[in-house]
Amino acid sequence: MNVMAKFQEFRWSRPAAALIMTLAFTAGCSSVIQSRREPGVPASVAERDAGFVIPYESYAAVGYRLDWRGYPTIHPGERVTRLVAYPDALVVHESGNALTVMESANGGVRWSTALASRLTRFVGLGRVNDPRHGDTITVASDSEVFLLSAATGTLVSRQAFGQVVNVGPLTVNSSGIYGSPSGELLCHQYANGIRFWTVGASGSYEQSPVRVGDVVGAVTSTGRVSFIDPMSGRLLGGGRIFSGPGAPLTANNYAMYIASLDQSLYGYLPTGNVLWRHRTSAPLRQAPTATADAVYCTTDGSLRAFDAASGQVIWTAQGVAGTVLGRRQSNLLVWDGTTMALVDAARGDVIAREILPGVRLITMSAFDDGDMYVVSVSGVVAKFVTR
Repeated sequence: MNVMAKFQEFRWSRPAAALIMTLAFTAGCSSVIQSRREPGVPASVAERDAGFVIPYESYAAVGYRLDWRGYPTIHPGERVTRLVAYPDALVVHESGNALTVMESANGGVRWSTALASRLTRFVGLGRVNDPRHGDTITVASDSEVFLLSAATGTLVSRQAFGQVVNVGPLTVNSSGIYGSPSGELLCHQYANGIRFWTVGASGSYEQSPVRVGDVVGAVTSTGRVSFIDPMSGRLLGGGRIFSGPGAPLTANNYAMYIASLDQSLYGYLPTGNVLWRHRTSAPLRQAPTATADAVYCTTDGSLRAFDAASGQVIWTAQGVAGTVLGRRQSNLLVWDGTTMALVDAARGDVIAREILPGVRLITMSAFDDGDMYVVSVSGVVAKFVTR
């Protein structure tokens, strides 16, 4: 049986989702794209505000306008390290370990708290609604997870993992799935604070697991590929590539896509079969983005669109590199840390290219025509909406 026949055999009966938005709704670590600049923020809000000069025409050229500016708690000299967007709120985590929840409607601070000293290493954020604790924000360090009320910031539970973790969580129902440096993928139940299951593999987990339909997919640093039933911890399929991922994993409803350090972009089915492989001239370190029909990834210096099912190159956008954050109408938003490019999704033509100065992080609320949340180097959070 050839690869495409296996693919057809595995296809879900329901339609594939347009995009598994692990960045904002299921994974604890958002697909935030960071600029190359790393200064800490100034002490005062006035200095922070003055340090972020918005080129309104440049944002308008890529289809967006400013809605509001907001000011999360950031200690002087620290910087925002994580930003996760939810329909009603933004969760902002900074390097001094202050956590702020902001209202997505107007940028107001709902609450802010200091979780631990800046020496504590945190690995990811999430959100869960379980019968015992209600609607909570989960904030995981490498040894424990804090559960805080999404409404008030009250600490409702503090739970130890019993081992060190370094990636995750992928939130599935009322549990979080984490990866450890010793090659264990573990499912932690927040309702009762226990480990539900653990699956081991060679190597360490350096990238967070992703949701592939009803299955969890993960890849270790040695290239061990695993697909697991999140309800039981049963291994459903596995494989091996020659090196680990060089960037975050991505998935749609039927396959996982791996930008590997072995100079290949892979499509993998949850059966453990290789769907396709595209070889490149160098290790891949730019995160791919998957929709139901296409996979976008920068390879050999240019952004390429691949057919999600076959791996065939649909087009190459010469001179454009970066990560696809979303789609504005029929055009892709491609960010490289300093410049936003607007690329025709069907043909790969470059529609616009705009430098956005002073930006540290960008994330989207949704793939198609979502709100754009920007964190400035000076510590301002700005929301841009479609024009």
